[in-house]
This record gives sequence, structure tokens and C-alpha cells, in this order.
Amino acid sequence: MYIDTHTKKAMEESIYKYLGIDEKVLCNIFDKAYNSDYDSLETIFSDFIYKYIKKNSVDEILFFHFSRRLNSENDDFRGYNLYDLLLNDTVVSSFLKKYDIIFKKGEKHLELFHRGKLETFENVHGGNESNVKWRMGYYEGREDYCFNGFAFKDLLYKNSYARSLYWGPEFLNQMLQVIGREDVLEEYIKNSKYYCLGYKIPIEKVIFDRYDTLSLEGKKNRIVLEVLRRLYDYYVTNISYMYDEENPCLRLQDDDTMDNKYLVFKEEILPEMLR
Repeated sequence: MYIDTHTKKAMEESIYKYLGIDEKVLCNIFDKAYNSDYDSLETIFSDFIYKYIKKNSVDEILFFHFSRRLNSENDDFRGYNLYDLLLNDTVVSSFLKKYDIIFKKGEKHLELFHRGKLETFENVHGGNESNVKWRMGYYEGREDYCFNGFAFKDLLYKNSYARSLYWGPEFLNQMLQVIGREDVLEEYIKNSKYYCLGYKIPIEKVIFDRYDTLSLEGKKNRIVLEVLRRLYDYYVTNISYMYDEENPCLRLQDDDTMDNKYLVFKEEILPEMLR
């Protein structure tokens, strides 16, 4: 079972079914939460879940990812970790090779060769350069190669991240600026489309940002709790003033890949859809 997080209505119906409750029971717990301190929301919702939880627990989770995909990728919507994306024979690595941009496996981190010359990033400690070094594994113990996304689709296009990624994948954008190849970025954007991709995956594969040590049971309860928090926001807030800052960030293990078989949703994002 999974909690459908595409829309507010889908979340409500999933919660009713999963906890075996109706709208009246949900409104009652929201009224209780409204009359309590904000800091106690998690305790109130956790107690509520444990009161109504059934034997059949959540075993899958929806995972929404922003992705600008080259047109030549056709129907391949796998989600690569950064390491595999740049080192293996992928559409992206092949595109970069046309412009003499190649990544190789170094002793401790990824290495970037531009026009045959190794980029060393010496004496660089800020801005795009620092972010590129971080994603390439220069800072031992802080490596970040993972494929990431969000738990909720309902307000996702209000997320500031959605607008920023319209102009290309974050790492690719920053890396090409660092080496002075904005022309390559322009070609990438010209020959690609921007998508929201939704995957349904076994919940044990996912990691919740800020809760990365959760047990399997903890993950199951966490997604239900986060859905209750989102529905509570709808209950107490005018939707005109709702944005997407509290959308749970999800990721896979650094060496994991999102397989095509998990894809359940695909939507091209046009500029007018970003609010």
C-alpha cells in the first residue's frame, strides 16, 4: 500500500482508507492541533497514527523528481546517481563528450577534463565552484551523488526549486558556468524538455532528509505523519497563501539508481505552469 500524494483529495482519501477514519475524525484531530502549540503537532499526529494504525502498513512511497531531459533520451527515464550519470555511457555523458567535457574516476573524487586539461579547482572555496567540488566528492565525508526528489505533488510547481531547475540540472548548470561553457548549457536547454517524473518505489529504498537514520517502521510512519501535516496546512491556511517549502525531501542512497520500472507519472513542465 502507498499514500497517494498527487493532490489534496488523493491524500485525504488515502488517509481515510489507511487509518480507517472519516472526515469528521480527521477534522477533530486538526481542531485539537489548532488549539495546541505548534511544537506539539508532531506528538499529536504521532499519537493519532498509533491509535488508528492497521496491520497493513505502507510499503511503497511516491517520489517526484524535476528533470530536464535531452530529447535523445526517448523513453529512458531512469534516475542516475551523479557518479553513474557522468562515468557511464549515458545520454548526458555522450552529450558532454561532444564538447570535449569528460569525467573520470579519480582516487578520491570525480575528475573533470575540459579540452584535455584537468580542472583542479585550486584555491576555490565559494559559490558555484564550491558546489561543483562538493558534488564531485572533493570534501571527504560530505559526498553527495544521490538522486533526489520530493514526497508531494500537490503544490510542487510553487516550489522555488521548480523554477530554478527549468534552466537546466543544477550540477550541469553550475559546472558549465565554472568552466566558461554557457554555450553548452544553451544547447542542452535547446535540445531538451523539462519534466516532473513520479516514481512509486519500495519505501525501504528511500531516505528522508533530516531523518536519515529512520528504521523501516519509522519511514512508514514518517510519510503518514507528513501527509497529516500537509492536510493540516490546508485546514488552517488559505490555499492562496500556501507554498511548497515543507515538502519532504527524499533521496536514494548515493550509489542507487531509480529504475524505469518504478515510473508511474510523467508530465512536461511548461513555463506557464510555474507559479
